[in-house]
Amino acid sequence: GAATAGAGAPEACLAWLKLFTLWGLLVVSLLLRGGKGAGSVVGVRFCSQAYWLATGIAVAFLLATAARTRRPEAPPVVCFLVGMLSAVVGMGGGVVLNPMLLGAGFEPMMVTATVTVLIAMVSSSATINFVLVDAVPVVPTLVLFAATFLGSFCGKTIVGWLVSRTGRNSVVVFLLAGFIAVSTIAVLVQGIFGMITAYAEGKNPFVDFHSVCG
Repeated sequence: GAATAGAGAPEACLAWLKLFTLWGLLVVSLLLRGGKGAGSVVGVRFCSQAYWLATGIAVAFLLATAARTRRPEAPPVVCFLVGMLSAVVGMGGGVVLNPMLLGAGFEPMMVTATVTVLIAMVSSSATINFVLVDAVPVVPTLVLFAATFLGSFCGKTIVGWLVSRTGRNSVVVFLLAGFIAVSTIAVLVQGIFGMITAYAEGKNPFVDFHSVCG
């Protein structure tokens, strides 16, 4: 047992090294080209040649990494489309990734852990960019951070207690299904009311659709 654990340690370290390398690439890419509503720290203009060069290098590196570490349960193409859909529609990747990974046969606890790490990587990289361009209001950020951390801690504690009490990991599946259903309904209702309000005010509800560089 000890020998097996010792043999697995280098592989675990390598996996974490890859993960932090990807995270570092995300941070550097956002800092160089700007993104998530914040500008570039080196003055790269949006949609300029330097902007697309930085974007292309980051995308190529991420795709190459995905091709080398592919898993049959989570095809790189599908994951790429999920990320694109999440970015275009403006919803959290977890709303799409959770059901996709559960449908692929991953364990519920593994799914929640994977999606949590993914969200933490993307959110933290964007946060660093906002902080460096002085676009973060300190007090509201600290309040929201504390509230989010407390909510996550309470949720993790309650779910862990339910799983240990019932002995069923399916509790996580039902909770995820409930959250996804509520999120879907909320987005639909908000979108419908937004369109109705825009029409009532004589505005075009599709005015926000424009070219990438528009």
